[in-house]
This record gives sequence, structure tokens and C-alpha cells, in this order.
Amino acid sequence: MSARLLAYPAPNRSTSWKIWAYVNRYFRLVCLVLFIVLSFARVNVLYELIIAISPSGELAKQIMSMELGKAIEVYKNSSDTIALQKSNPYLAKSRNDSLNLALQYRGMRCADMAEKSEVRGGYRPNTDAKKLDYFQAAGGVDNNCADFVNALLYNTGRLTPVNTCADYRVKCLNNRLKTMPGKWRRISKSEAQPGDLWMIIRANGTGHVMMVVDASRNQYIGCNNNVRYNVQYVTVMTNNQNAIFWTDRPV
Repeated sequence: MSARLLAYPAPNRSTSWKIWAYVNRYFRLVCLVLFIVLSFARVNVLYELIIAISPSGELAKQIMSMELGKAIEVYKNSSDTIALQKSNPYLAKSRNDSLNLALQYRGMRCADMAEKSEVRGGYRPNTDAKKLDYFQAAGGVDNNCADFVNALLYNTGRLTPVNTCADYRVKCLNNRLKTMPGKWRRISKSEAQPGDLWMIIRANGTGHVMMVVDASRNQYIGCNNNVRYNVQYVTVMTNNQNAIFWTDRPV
């Protein structure tokens, strides 16, 4: 008998079966590629992509909350935090509250946090957006980094609200902290903990300020400019610039 007669006829497979076989074949490969991309992509680059497809920021807030959750857990369980809570329970809680408060606004357009009908430049904040007490959007839509950090500190009792300096100027915040040596002090990057402040002051008097998420990984949260849209969103930025750090933790 010839080999031709022994050959089995090709099975008559349906279209749905073929689709299932194709998906099953490449599913693992697609998952692996996505895992690698999401693991190594910069947070701010990923944010740009998410904001492009989700202007409301809700999708960005959900996806980008994964990494910060880990940082918070490390902070809560660290020996430094436990010792701090024993020596000054309120201070430890307020620092943790500041960072947790910042996380609640992650992915939002900064100007929308202001309880105003209109901010500098003519922008009208979204009335349905979650508001942040003490946040004024004094810098319009693109200059609110210090305003945001001040509001976080005001709401958690780490600074007393004042009207002696423009809340949207980083230099003013820096100068104010210098006048409070018994409460605030400069520290090195290696000493910085979640909830401390990251700050740069440029020669022309401008600057930027954010709250520390994980200094060892150069991750900080604040009102950061989205170059594509020329407005600020609350995002986690990866930044390794030479900065100064402030803390209100006891020595």
C-alpha cells in the first residue's frame, strides 16, 4: 500500500477554532512583551501615553497607582518609620497623610483642583473634579508645583497657612523653610524618606518642588508639566537632577 493511501485527510476545522488556535499560540508572547514594556518604561513616558487616550486621567490614576502602593508599604513597614511613630506619632502620621493625599489626586489636571470659576490665563476648572483645600492654582495651568506641595503640607498640619508669600513660587517656600530650623532641616538624598520634599532652585530664581515617593529610585510626585499639552498634571516623575531635600523628621 502506498504512503499516499495511508495519509490522513486534513481535518475540516471551523473558523472559530482557527481563531482560538491563533490566539492561544501568541497569547503568552504578547503578555511577555507587555510585561517587559511596562516594567522598563519610564513612569512619565507611560503617563504621556495614558493621558493621550484618557484625558479624564482616571485610567492614568488606576494604572500608575501600582508602583506607588509598593513604596507606601515599604515606608509603613520600615524601621525608620516605626521608630519615628514611637517618638512622635502625630508627625509620622502627618507625613504619611501628605503622601497619601497626593496619591488621591494622581492623574488629575492640577488647575482642576482649585475651587475657582476661573484661573490665571482664562482656564475654567472642571467643577466635577475633586478639590484640594488651600490649593489656589495661583500659577495658572502650568506653574503650580509649590502651590500643590504647600496645600499638601497645610492640609496635614505640617505647615501653617500664610499669605506673606506667593504660594506658587518655589523660592518662597524654600525661604520659609529656612526660617524654621527647629522644625524643618536640609538633608541628603540618601536620608530622604517618603513624604520629604525634593526641590531645585535655579540661578534665575525659578525652581521646582515635589514630594518624595522613593528617593533611591528618583521618584517624586507633584504638579508636573505635560509638554504635549502645556499644562500640569499630578504625576510621579523620575528625576535624577542634583536637588536639595527638606524634612520635618526629628534628628
